[in-house]
Order: sequence, then structure tokens, then C-alpha cells
Amino acid sequence: MNPIKYSLFIVCVCLSAVLAAFYLVSVDEIAEPAKPLASYKNLSLPVEPLQLSDATPANTGATVVSGLEEVNEGDLSQRFVKHALTGDALRDDAPEWACVHDVRSGLLWEVKADDASWRDSEQTYTWFRPIEADDSTNEGIESKDRSGLADGGSCLFIECDTASYLQKAREERVCSHSAWRLPSESELKTLDHPTRYSPDIYTEYFPYTQAAEYWSASESDFDSDLAWSVDFANGIGYVSKKSLRKHVRLVMDYPL
Repeated sequence: MNPIKYSLFIVCVCLSAVLAAFYLVSVDEIAEPAKPLASYKNLSLPVEPLQLSDATPANTGATVVSGLEEVNEGDLSQRFVKHALTGDALRDDAPEWACVHDVRSGLLWEVKADDASWRDSEQTYTWFRPIEADDSTNEGIESKDRSGLADGGSCLFIECDTASYLQKAREERVCSHSAWRLPSESELKTLDHPTRYSPDIYTEYFPYTQAAEYWSASESDFDSDLAWSVDFANGIGYVSKKSLRKHVRLVMDYPL
């Protein structure tokens, strides 16, 4: 071999060895071995404070966490009290009842029937409030333009609107009371169950509830043709035309 080429070959081999050694030392100094996690449970992550849902029964032990639910119903008989059609308070295991007192909210609720009567749960009503005869500001204005639509639902034995249903309940003194009224949207939402859907309600006390919308007394602030309802398929409130057919559940303050 040519002496010059041989010398260059030796120099290249030596340089390669030096560079390789330098690279290994540098890597050892820079890269530290990864330390295994002791447990994923020891990770410290930022979390939001737990918020109780507005629909959570505060005195039943039920807790609803955003996204995840941990529900302990507790003793619902401490919250709900059944009442007979005569108005008498009943034992919690009573097989028949017509009203339920919600001790938490201080409201007495009508319980729907399944007997093809005027209180049957499947019947629907349009939202209607008659204009008072002595209200001079309403002269010449049709009621349906100001207060909904009369008799536009599907029902038996009465005109199928909220005003007629309310009048009938007062006349019949359901559960021996005549102070019945349409609930507000927020009052209807107090019956929301934290985990159930379709229907979204405590069915142990409110049987025959339709997984559908129920009228409230709350009207739209922007359009006199609109009123609020609550859908008991999911507990959500909606604003709708008063001329639409929806269900009704009456309420009253209790005790008076």
C-alpha cells in the first residue's frame, strides 16, 4: 500500500474513534434515565371545585358532580309526603295518592291520573290566560293575541287550555284545596331527578309523568305569544308558542 494512503487511513480511524467516544460521553451527561411514576394516583392535577346541581335534593344526600354523578338518594320519604284526594297526609307506602308535598320547596304538587278523567296524564292543553273584563287597556284586542290560545289542546270534559284546567282544579278542590296555580319554570325544575331521564322526575311519587313538555306560568319577556315549558324527558326549559299543545301539572304553596 502507498505509505501516504496508509497514513491517511490510520488518521481517519483514529478520528472516528475519538468522535465516537466524545458522543457517548455527551449523551451520558445530558440524558438522565426516566424515573418511573410511583402511581398515577399521586399526580397533582388542577381541578375545579365540586359544584352541586340546582336540581340536587340538598337534604337527601344526593350529590351531582359535573360530568360524573355520585348519587345517594337517601330517604325520599323525608322529602316527599303523599296526600289523598281528600287532602289527608298518607303513609309513604300508600298505594294511591293525588298530591305530593315537597317539604324541601314548600310546594304541594298535583299528581297526574291514569283513568281517562279530566286529570289524565296524557291530555294536552294550550297556554291561555283570559283577559280580565275590567281591564280597559285590552278593549278591542283579541284574547289569543295577548294571552295565548283558548281550547286548542286535546283533552276530555273541559276546554283544553291551561285556564280551563286551572278553573276545574279549583272548583273540584283537588286534595281539598282551591289555591292551585300554574308553576313557574324554576318551580317545575325542582322536580328534576339528578340521574333519570324520560321521564326526568321522581317516579316513585309522580307516576304517569309524560316524557314531554309541561307548561309553566312563566312568559317570555320579549314576545307575548311565547311562554316557558319544562321538558320532563331531560329537565330542560324551552320557550314556545302558547298555541302549542303541552301537558299541565298544577302546584300551590303549602302550607297556606
